[in-house]
Amino acid sequence: MNQILVEISVPAMHETMDVYLYPEMQIKDVISIIKDYLTSYLSGNYDRNSNSCLCILPQGQRISENYTVSEAELKNGTRLMFY
Repeated sequence: MNQILVEISVPAMHETMDVYLYPEMQIKDVISIIKDYLTSYLSGNYDRNSNSCLCILPQGQRISENYTVSEAELKNGTRLMFY
């Protein structure tokens, strides 16, 4: 199965991570995975219920949670920001 390697920046943590995504994944699932990671990384000190989104850099265009990775036209090397 093909995977797409993207770079996700989390400005609140001054972190950048490389993440493999499947083209059929929904963006809301990608956001949920990032929230799980942050909750684990921050020992539960992250509010999972916060309104978070993914944006394509450098434009800052917000990606709809209802899109899949392929519908959002994410490709290898795409830079994203999570906030």
